[in-house]
Amino acid sequence: MSTWDLPAKTVLCVLTDKGNFARVVITDFIGGNPQPSIAPPTQIALEVTLWKPGT
Repeated sequence: MSTWDLPAKTVLCVLTDKGNFARVVITDFIGGNPQPSIAPPTQIALEVTLWKPGT
């Protein structure tokens, strides 16, 4: 899905409510239609790395 708002390979850094950090990479969109106005993906595949500050 090359025209999705956040394309595959987008990297996000997130601070969780527990004070941990997460690096989230969108790896794939599953289902739906390549034109998101017709049918958005039914799943988004992610790669997540989680770590605690100071480690």
